[in-house]
Amino acid sequence: MATHEEANGADGELYGLLAEFDTPGELVEGSRRVRDAGYTEFDAYSPFPVHGIDPAMGIKRTILPLVIFGGGFTGALGGLALQWYCNAYSWGWNISGKPTWSIPANIPVAYELAILISALTAFFGMWAFNKLPQVWHPFFRKDRFAHVTDDAFFIGIQASDRRFDAEKTAKLLADAGAIHVENVYLDPDPAKRAMPKWITAFIVASTAFALIPFAIAAKARNSKSSEPHIHIFPDMDFQPKYKSDQPMDEFADGRENRGEIPGTVARGNLQADDTFYHGLEGALRHASGYAQAWAALQAPADMATNPVFLDAGEYAVVLWRQRGSASDGRKLDLPAVNIYKCATARSSNHRCSTPTRRRFCNS
Repeated sequence: MATHEEANGADGELYGLLAEFDTPGELVEGSRRVRDAGYTEFDAYSPFPVHGIDPAMGIKRTILPLVIFGGGFTGALGGLALQWYCNAYSWGWNISGKPTWSIPANIPVAYELAILISALTAFFGMWAFNKLPQVWHPFFRKDRFAHVTDDAFFIGIQASDRRFDAEKTAKLLADAGAIHVENVYLDPDPAKRAMPKWITAFIVASTAFALIPFAIAAKARNSKSSEPHIHIFPDMDFQPKYKSDQPMDEFADGRENRGEIPGTVARGNLQADDTFYHGLEGALRHASGYAQAWAALQAPADMATNPVFLDAGEYAVVLWRQRGSASDGRKLDLPAVNIYKCATARSSNHRCSTPTRRRFCNS
């Protein structure tokens, strides 16, 4: 059994025992012996992960994956809720008749937020479950423990464990294969056990700087000013182009928006008005051709007794079936189209006061 070394400042309270082992296998076996003896307040230290150390110590599977899943689910749900509130509830826009909110269109943002919150949960959750950052530990007072990041393997048992007894616990560690066992005491100076002030100052300063953008955004949303906005990227805000609501010195009225110019049709809207697109006579021929083709599909009996009136806005087309004899003796039984124009609109029977030659008439 190795002798115990009294650390400097042994007048402090006993923290526990520190035992060094020679190989990773002996560390695993020693951890299993300590666990089987009923100890729970202990930990194993090594310069690299040791396979099998978790079951040997009796460590249960971490709940960190479940916490990460909860964070990701919260992020996805929050992303969907945020988009629903902004786009469907608070400020809905009708864009080409599309739904103001639908799940497929909002999946990308929800997915990105799920990834973001999951990553943050994994990072900070690992620190929290491992009780990090830990800037001071009683084992740091031992020079021998500094080798744990290089080539040494240790088991530390805390005196707060209900089965801890200095003599019996030391013997257990020696029997488990420890090559050195020593007592570890707390530093009697409380100031040395506290977090260094520069770390506290760094955390406070970092948090304060991180809140500055949110403070600026809150001030901008809740205040009014007669001064122009600050343009961080002026080339994006001031481009060589004119917008409909901007002033323009090239016109007498000083406006860039010229409105509708008489005698012109906006690009892309030429075919919206049949008269503009075909001209008056062309529109008549176009409508007549459509009307004749439509009339030819009607049953002769129906067309003979029930003429059809097509509303063409300013004009109208009357479809009917012409029956009788022509001047040369031919029998007539064919669809006919009459285009009328009236001075005033009539009732729903679509009759016109003054019929003209094959033209539209208003209903």
